[in-house]
Amino acid sequence: MAESSNLQSLLRSHNIEDERDLLLHISDAELAQNLPTILSRTWLIQYRRREDLEKRIYDYLVSTKPPNAMWTAVSDLLATPSPTDEVARAQTALFAWEGILTSLPVAQLEVLRPELKQLLHEASTAGRRDLAQYARRLVAYIDNPVPWVPETKFDWLGLRSLDAITTPDEMKPFVEGLLTWLQDPNWPVYQGSVAHLARFPELCVAPILDVLRRADDAGWEGSLLFFVRDHVPTGIWGDLRVEFERVAQGATQEELEYEMHEQAMELLQELDLYAARPRRHNASHNLLPTTTANMEKALPAPLAQRPAPRRRVRLLQLALVVQAAVLLYPLSLYLQWSPTRSQNVPINARTIVAQCKSLQLTPGPPDDFYSRGQSDRFEAGTKPTLIRNATIWTGGDGGAEVVYGDILLDKGIIQKVGSVDVRTLSAETVVVDAAGAWVSPGIVDLHSHLGVDSAPALSGASDTNSIKGLVLPWLRSLDGLNTHDDAYKLSISGGVTTANVLPGSADAIGGQAFTIKLRPTSQRSSTAMLLEPPYTLNGTVVDPFQRPRWRQMKHACGENPSRVYSGTRMDTAWAFRNAYETARLVKEDQDAYCEKALAGQWTGLGKFPESLQWESMVDTLRGRVKVHNHCYEAVDLSNQVRLTNEFKFSIAAFHHAHEAYLVPDLLKQAYGKTPAIAIFATSGRYKREAFRGSEYAARILADNDIEVVMKSDHPVLNSRHLIFEAQQAHHFGLAANLALASVTSTPARIMGMDHRIGRLIEGYDADVVIWDSHPLALGAAPKQVFVDGIAQISEPHVSAKPKSTQDVPSAPNWDKETAETIKYEGLPPLEPGIDVVKDAVLFTNVGSVFLKNSETGAIAEVYSASETGESVVLVQDGSIVCSGTCVETLAAAPAELMQIDLEGGSIHPALVSFGSPMGLTHITAESSTSDGSALDPLSGSVPKIISDTVIKAADGLLFASRDAYLAYRNGITSAIVAPSARGFLGGLSTVFGTAAPHKLAEGAVLQDVAALHVTVSLNSRVGVSTQIAALRGLLFGEGKGQVKDRFEAVAKGELPLVVEAESADVIASLLVLKQEVEALSKRSLRLVIAGGTEAHLLADELGAAGVGVLTAQRPFPGSWQERRILPGPPLTADTAIAKLVKSNVTVGLMPLGEPSTVRNTRFDLAWTRLESNGVLGKAETLALGSSNIEALLGVKGSSVNTDLVATRGPSELESKVVAVISQRTKSVDVL
Repeated sequence: MAESSNLQSLLRSHNIEDERDLLLHISDAELAQNLPTILSRTWLIQYRRREDLEKRIYDYLVSTKPPNAMWTAVSDLLATPSPTDEVARAQTALFAWEGILTSLPVAQLEVLRPELKQLLHEASTAGRRDLAQYARRLVAYIDNPVPWVPETKFDWLGLRSLDAITTPDEMKPFVEGLLTWLQDPNWPVYQGSVAHLARFPELCVAPILDVLRRADDAGWEGSLLFFVRDHVPTGIWGDLRVEFERVAQGATQEELEYEMHEQAMELLQELDLYAARPRRHNASHNLLPTTTANMEKALPAPLAQRPAPRRRVRLLQLALVVQAAVLLYPLSLYLQWSPTRSQNVPINARTIVAQCKSLQLTPGPPDDFYSRGQSDRFEAGTKPTLIRNATIWTGGDGGAEVVYGDILLDKGIIQKVGSVDVRTLSAETVVVDAAGAWVSPGIVDLHSHLGVDSAPALSGASDTNSIKGLVLPWLRSLDGLNTHDDAYKLSISGGVTTANVLPGSADAIGGQAFTIKLRPTSQRSSTAMLLEPPYTLNGTVVDPFQRPRWRQMKHACGENPSRVYSGTRMDTAWAFRNAYETARLVKEDQDAYCEKALAGQWTGLGKFPESLQWESMVDTLRGRVKVHNHCYEAVDLSNQVRLTNEFKFSIAAFHHAHEAYLVPDLLKQAYGKTPAIAIFATSGRYKREAFRGSEYAARILADNDIEVVMKSDHPVLNSRHLIFEAQQAHHFGLAANLALASVTSTPARIMGMDHRIGRLIEGYDADVVIWDSHPLALGAAPKQVFVDGIAQISEPHVSAKPKSTQDVPSAPNWDKETAETIKYEGLPPLEPGIDVVKDAVLFTNVGSVFLKNSETGAIAEVYSASETGESVVLVQDGSIVCSGTCVETLAAAPAELMQIDLEGGSIHPALVSFGSPMGLTHITAESSTSDGSALDPLSGSVPKIISDTVIKAADGLLFASRDAYLAYRNGITSAIVAPSARGFLGGLSTVFGTAAPHKLAEGAVLQDVAALHVTVSLNSRVGVSTQIAALRGLLFGEGKGQVKDRFEAVAKGELPLVVEAESADVIASLLVLKQEVEALSKRSLRLVIAGGTEAHLLADELGAAGVGVLTAQRPFPGSWQERRILPGPPLTADTAIAKLVKSNVTVGLMPLGEPSTVRNTRFDLAWTRLESNGVLGKAETLALGSSNIEALLGVKGSSVNTDLVATRGPSELESKVVAVISQRTKSVDVL
């Protein structure tokens, strides 16, 4: 009585009439004091009114009150010994305690774990078995949240454990158990069980049919019929029709008492209406989804009460009722949806109800998808193809499954994997003998701008970003998709068959993304390239009977939106919150509308609330959109995680995410499923956000059970070589199965397309790649690519590869480096010289030794273990003193001689780099960390004080950059850099040591001036003819001061002239100019072409003129002047480098531009050799990255790099640099 009085006083003090509103006003202190009474009253209200009020109270308490206060208040209530007459009160407290704790976030549960353990002990000691049992189960859930079906009608924790289930296969074992909790709508777990079952309605049909057939519990049957009506798509009721008809026309006595015959007739009417409704004939346009979202995404559904039995009536009367109901079937079609027959039911009531029901469902394939006989993308006239004798990586069994056999492709899908009887095939079947080659699913690129950032880049086809606003969810990448992007064919030649085309990252919400297949189509349209576009694509009216498909959306945070819109992270965060709040309000209006419609409350209902601008965001809140979030740093990742929990939506993947590996626990706090992370393998440090990027990120993320995707961000990275990203990820520690999955099955799953792409399974799309080597082997290239069963390469060219490339490459051990990366938050110490050995060092198990001739610069293999059978190299004072057995030399060596096992590795000349701004920048996008650009005399005014000078790169050198140190640790110990220039006259390059800490250190500046650099480009502000004229004048002595002196040295052949030029037309003009100058000066002009994408077109002419070329290994038609590339196998027999070398052109290898790519030079060199088809040997390949560059750029005398590099491991991707041997310092730097 006192409790009730206290509660009434509390109500009066807050001027509240309804005690259910008390929690909106009560203070924390008042809550703690009155919690027992509130909870007891709450329990009675819930029981008497048959509402799910109690759970809502708990959710409110958890979301608004301090968890420690709740814990203390409820625990005190539980710990207080209860008199016999207060057992019910104590039981109520236990239920409340369970409900509150079950509602807490996992992070708070983990904080309370010690208290739970203590309570478990105390409860066991005090004989409180019920409390101890629940505490024990909660601790077990915190430690290992394994799903289970609720064991009691108050087991909310069991319901919560099922939240982790995301696929039908995971849910299937729990369906029958959940259905048993639908026997009584008054049970507390009833609504939660309904919500979980509604996520996978297709799994419920068979067990519901079994219950109806038994006909032994009419109350349960009636509840199940309500569930079918409200939550199971009409399109999959077919198997239930027989039981509907039985109940409608021959119900049991008990079923009649529960009025089940009326329910059954209503369901039959809806089935007939559905069957008569016109629908598209495409098999993939049927039914409704099987995949899931969180329970909170579902619309509020009316509580389906278990029907109360009516008094018994005579059988004759019942039979007459049934007969009348059958005869009045058409009339009931109009009346059945109105709870009161006097309402005016709208003519489209069924459409409204179907639309509202469909909002509760998340996307996925139709139930009959895997029985399809033909793909919706099948091109008529495509012949069947049988791939025989293949080594098939299916993507199954977590990426471990490999099948040796055949693959049959027909009708655009995979018909058979394994052994195919050729006698059963049609005569038109094309047979391809794989001869044991590796076969994989087509590569899937989760992050691409193919078609919207087209190649070659032209102003008329630049559709990556809109700058019309920070939030633009209504834009669609499809609307800018160019069908004439030159990159489609190139990417296919790298095995890429599917790409997710995202808008750019200029905006916080850049718009909707669309998934495409890359092959050309007979329609030649953008739409024909799409893979499972949303049904909203061709109109705003959607057939509610259709199963929805996954949509894709681009978000971006951090530097890009801030830079484009001159804002801050705070501005971007508000833009996100404002956008989601706008969408949330629309969703709430829709939910309120549908709650009335589903309850039959038609009066004043009006039209369905919707907004064309915000509908995609509303779908995001409903869990129907895969959100792809461009997000780098921990601060931005944290912002987005908070956003997901504030508005209850999931992020499919964070893209770029250079700091994601540092905050795995933060990622797991995101709403719903933990986002995947889509990353580059080694590209980083190009802006502040990327500064802490790590090559070990993929491994670290995988170790933390976070899905990893390797992506291209094409054309940032050429998606043709997306497999190279997976190769690098594997090299740096990601397991082979996960590395392959990161570009096949994992991105397919993240996009919601894993029911048809990403694996080689019967019934999947016929997207197949036949490789010339193992896909993770360096230089792996397709022999053939099939998209939708159609061969894409008309005349494939294959470069012969060593047999070893057919094996899965092993990865070096990076445990130490990985641990240090985590310890130092992405910035582990990289400084060289930490472990320098001045004494002798013995290298054992050496596979080969290559040395550079000190006079000619030529490189030759001087030692091979395969020839001699011995494998020892002794180094003293930075020089090799013995190789082979070294018996006599070793006998005189000290006993404590350091030994380094190379495990079949090599010792070879250190590499030299040219072509990136490494040495003049730390972070290329941050001007305060860089030397800056030289002024262009042709396109702008130059201050008089420097008008006659030539810029020297040596004056702006910046040492100790992370990229330089990483280059050193990967065998590039010197580099040549020219002044950064955006115009015609660049300046004088310099040679520097990558290990130097500053300019005055020994070995820092190796040669002050190397060569003179200019640029002649179609992309200049002035014409090519003007640029050539200016160059001609300077070479003919028309300059002044230093400019004149330097160009005179060039004209005399004393200083190399390096011209950055891509176009064959420009290069041809330069060759003519060279002849003019030489005719006048009678000297040989040392002309070098840098870039030279189209130089292969003039290979013979360049060879005859003695002009060298510095070029990259992987060309791309990024601009008009680069469009005529020689791509190499499988599209052409030769690569550009191989063709130039065959024409006696001296070639030097350049990196792809960014300083972070320099570290991969040894991979690029080996790749160049592997795709040259025997044109290049190992020695000639090493020269491309060392002595050739030095010769072309005028490095001479003591400036020539004499370092040697020791690698551990038999091949490039299986090896790591373990030591640098320096003649200059007379030491060995052990790395």
